[in-house]
Amino acid sequence: MVGAISAVCSTEDLKTGAWDALEGDYSDRSRVEILVDEVLGEMVGEGLCRYNQEQDIWVLTLGHNRQNVPEVINVVTALNGAMPQHLLADLAEDERRELPVPF
Repeated sequence: MVGAISAVCSTEDLKTGAWDALEGDYSDRSRVEILVDEVLGEMVGEGLCRYNQEQDIWVLTLGHNRQNVPEVINVVTALNGAMPQHLLADLAEDERRELPVPF
């Protein structure tokens, strides 16, 4: 996420050593990294994503009754990205579950 955002950030936001009010001293992280951590925290809190420890990646989630799909589309569009393959697979799996069972 930092790589996607850094293209539109000012040079000041990319410098490390800025004062971090949460840690109470000069951080070794840039302002962009701190911002990304805050945004990811909000997204986890809202149920938009989760951390996959096995693969060490952040994963977007569909949510209950696909409630997150519009928000995920907004995020993907804002980052000029593509829908993640795992999310498309989850959507396809939901579709398969809704199909009537053949007799």
